[in-house]
Amino acid sequence: MEHIACLPLVIDTVFASQRSPITIYVPGNDRGKLLKNIFNDVIWPNFTRMPSPESPVVKFKPMVQEINLGGRRIGMLPANHHSLAVGVWINGGDGTLVFTGDMAPREEFWLAYEKLSDVTHFVVECSFSNELEDLAHKMGHLTPALLEQELKRLNGNPQVFATLMKPATKVERWAN
Repeated sequence: MEHIACLPLVIDTVFASQRSPITIYVPGNDRGKLLKNIFNDVIWPNFTRMPSPESPVVKFKPMVQEINLGGRRIGMLPANHHSLAVGVWINGGDGTLVFTGDMAPREEFWLAYEKLSDVTHFVVECSFSNELEDLAHKMGHLTPALLEQELKRLNGNPQVFATLMKPATKVERWAN
């Protein structure tokens, strides 16, 4: 469920107070995947038809390379997890936050990252222990050792936060 960041719960929490539809930006054909697998009136209601198709709680928009939303610039970064996985960057004028979510090493990610300016925060997953590196590669995840190699590509000196660590993952201190 972390792939959709508790999206159904967020919508369920705020939909009654919304005066206009909640816009969800999705890459590629993820709209169809969300409607088929999550918002299918079996797992969760199809919020794109509630209370009516003419006045829905949720609308989907395709994610483009960069959008301006509330004075913040938001863009996508290519991830290496599954075909439509993306990372995001957010710049509010006083620095850029990069969030990768699930990701295995990928050159295209770093080429896009190098174009960003003033990265102050870098949030990256580190799901598997070093002993499970082969599995991590197959599943599109990082280990502490792989993360250490990836962090050598960081520009500047952003604060780094590792997320999605499985309870059995041993994390030794690594140099930034």
